[in-house]
Amino acid sequence: EAKRLGAGLLFFLDDDAAACHGWLDVLVAEFHRNRKAGIVGSQVIAEWCSTPPDWLGEKLQTEIPVFKIRRRKVYRGTHFPPGIGLGVRVNECLDIYTCEARKAANLFGRVGGHGQASGYRLTGGDDNDLCYIYRRNGWALLGVPGAVVKHTVQPERLSWNWYLQKAESE
Repeated sequence: EAKRLGAGLLFFLDDDAAACHGWLDVLVAEFHRNRKAGIVGSQVIAEWCSTPPDWLGEKLQTEIPVFKIRRRKVYRGTHFPPGIGLGVRVNECLDIYTCEARKAANLFGRVGGHGQASGYRLTGGDDNDLCYIYRRNGWALLGVPGAVVKHTVQPERLSWNWYLQKAESE
């Protein structure tokens, strides 16, 4: 639909995240600055609903996800920008992604609530799929510190049990 309407860029923001002032402007500027940018990610800061435990260091926070970006970043290897707040260049990669998403929806049936579909537990990863498609097709994946979103972190994500379930599901 975006392609049909002539949109050059799409922006995604999770339902438990809020864009900080200037978020969109920074992402748009990065796309104009770098014509090979396929996806541009944001810095993600936490809005804690309860006090985080002492054991929850910066490395573990990336699973929540909370990501600090101190300077412009190029994602390489298996690392991708967090899907909490992304800008995406509209091109054939988006067509591939939406086709794959439709196949998954048909396989799992209609989604009936967060993380559940026809008895299957869906744990996300669709943002990683999108990034993988763009990277395989020669596009750069970037992160910029000036594009900031605040991510609400619910208390259930602050337990060892949540981390174990997440690791088991991936």
